[in-house]
Amino acid sequence: MTIKDLLWKEIYNSIKREIVLNKYKINKKLDSEGEYAKQFNVNRHTIRRAFKELKNDNLIYSKRGLGVFVKTSKINYSISKNVRFTENILEENKSARIEIKSFDIAECNLFEKKELNLNKKEKVTRINSIGYINNSPSVITFRSIPHDRFPKFIKHFVKKQSVNKAFNLLNVKKIIRSKTLISAEISDKIKSNLLNIDVGKPLIKTTSINVDFNKTPIELSESYFDGSKIQILVKV
Repeated sequence: MTIKDLLWKEIYNSIKREIVLNKYKINKKLDSEGEYAKQFNVNRHTIRRAFKELKNDNLIYSKRGLGVFVKTSKINYSISKNVRFTENILEENKSARIEIKSFDIAECNLFEKKELNLNKKEKVTRINSIGYINNSPSVITFRSIPHDRFPKFIKHFVKKQSVNKAFNLLNVKKIIRSKTLISAEISDKIKSNLLNIDVGKPLIKTTSINVDFNKTPIELSESYFDGSKIQILVKV
């Protein structure tokens, strides 16, 4: 590897790192080739080579006469029989964490009763959370868990920040996605505030039922993904 190769790759990695870590907003204009050349003390050709690779990675795009802008490719969020938010994001080389916004215990409504096969007046634990990708709010999830069967679920979920790990501690060793309905919505004021996006932006909504090894429903979830960051990949 030549010194020239080392230079453009070092610059490429530096700019890529800032984009991946969300240092720049989507569609933000980057410095010009000349400005980067001064910053890194190299010629414009070296910067041009780094920009070319960033374009190949779908991280930036150029507008004729206007400059170069941040693009960032969408994250593939896989939907399959396995339930695994954190693992999905880690596979995309991103960091992931869950923040619980609120929870309560109440009698099930008609939708929960039907989807979770509950009796009338049985209680559910409802949990509202936000999934962060690279510390950026990317998905809102509303979960309903049969409370009578899993009264300690919220305790374990708060501690582990993982549905799988919480159920594992409750002797449910395998969680299976039995069905998922995918639809589209427009972000309202509340969801826009939680996801830090403009009102009216597109959201991908998934409504899912997860079951245990005996095919008994154990979780109903409704998730709203930021459509500018995530695309759904269905694995069959």
